[in-house]
Amino acid sequence: MTLVGLYALTLTGFIIFSGYTGQVLLCHGTLMAFGGYSAAILSVKDPVAREVAVGYGLPPIVGMVVGVLLAIAFTYVIGKIILRLRSWYLALATIAIAVIAESVLDGWVEVTGGTTGVIGIPPFSLGGLVFDSVESFYILAWVVALGGWVFALHLVNSRPGRAFGAISRDEVAASTLGIDVTKYKVQAFMLCGAYAAVSGGLYVHFMGSASPDAFNLLTSFKILMAAILGGLGTIYSVFLSAPLMKFLPELLALIARSVPFVPIDIKPDIKPIIFGLLFIIVPMYFAGGITGIVTTIRRKLPKFMPTRSKRGY
Repeated sequence: MTLVGLYALTLTGFIIFSGYTGQVLLCHGTLMAFGGYSAAILSVKDPVAREVAVGYGLPPIVGMVVGVLLAIAFTYVIGKIILRLRSWYLALATIAIAVIAESVLDGWVEVTGGTTGVIGIPPFSLGGLVFDSVESFYILAWVVALGGWVFALHLVNSRPGRAFGAISRDEVAASTLGIDVTKYKVQAFMLCGAYAAVSGGLYVHFMGSASPDAFNLLTSFKILMAAILGGLGTIYSVFLSAPLMKFLPELLALIARSVPFVPIDIKPDIKPIIFGLLFIIVPMYFAGGITGIVTTIRRKLPKFMPTRSKRGY
């Protein structure tokens, strides 16, 4: 459940950007990598652990702050360029960013450790408080996740949040009303990057290692799929999307193993097929995700409920 809390944090930022401003994002794993690798490289003490000549051994909070600042700077610069694009053009641009980032993480061995990544990462600590047990990290993850969610809840109900919604509905109309569309999209992207960096930093401290596989393009697709299944239209869907991101791959693997009349050597290939079908079917027929289905049922339920007459019989 600790990972569910970390996923809830990163999904909160994702929904702010993709759900409330209506932008397509497929490089969220890259944003998490800023926090993850900054925390890993700056906090690891043993230089052998990351196959380079220098071990920094800085306090974990320093690595976290550096990662967040790098993610914010990156999203600001890149956002100014790519957020002028729309729809699937923006999606292709973010996929390109994810592919480039994955190549850098794999190839820049002197800094990232290559495909091996960074190992020997110490537990997260803040002052004299060390989160070196599963229980303590569970509390940390959920405190940070809930704090981020409460902030996001207030944000989406504020003036910038209303501007995000206007941009999502119609960018041209929002611009006509005097809303600086590019400015608000870049701000939402920066906030998304900050959430992702914090989540990525906490993730590597919890796992004790950082590798390119944890922040690749597939991770970005998993985040997008979980957000769509839970519902992109509301910040409340985070509490559905986060468990889905954790347990959906395991459920799909179980379904794949249970499919009859399929050779055993082919069954591992069924999981990505099911994942792809969900990726197609859910946006087409259940655009609001699980949250949208529940909302629709709640709206229609009173029509089928018996009601009393005004006279009470």
